[in-house]
Parts: sequence; structure tokens; C-alpha cells
Amino acid sequence: MYIEFEQQLGFLLHDTSRLIRKCLAARLVDLNISEARWRVLGTIGRFPGIGQTQIADLLAMTKASLGSLVDKLEQEQLIERKAHPTDRRPKLIN
Repeated sequence: MYIEFEQQLGFLLHDTSRLIRKCLAARLVDLNISEARWRVLGTIGRFPGIGQTQIADLLAMTKASLGSLVDKLEQEQLIERKAHPTDRRPKLIN
């Protein structure tokens, strides 16, 4: 069966990403950090002051599951929520 170059490249990129996540998850197991936690913390690290909706969109998570994860991270003082400067509804995360 002939597979187009684009399909092969897409598969290789996807598989490489999966293997990197798997290796990182194995290293972080001793720190009790799940894949979801390090993905959220990594996103906040890349985009300080980002809102929860934007994080959910970037990580393809539901707002509800992200909200409970952010609540736990805030309780553990790993992140901090701050009021948005112009809109009272959203909280920005640092």
C-alpha cells in the first residue's frame, strides 16, 4: 500500500509527540504530577496572565475539568488567579 509523504510525516509528528509526552510523564510520576497538571502548568508558564477559557481551548479540555484542576493548583499555591483589569468576569492565571 502506498502512503503519501504528507500522511507519513503527519504520523511521525504525532507519534513523536506522543512518545515525548510518555517519557515526560514517566519522569514526573515521582513528583506526583499528572500529564494534565504539567500541560496546564506549562501553558501558564508560556502564557502568563492567560484566562481559563484560553487554556481550555489550547489544551482541548472542557472548561469544567480545567476549572477543577485550576482550583486544585491554586489550593496548592502553584498558581495564582488575579482579576482581569477591564472585565470583572474572568480571572487571569499566573
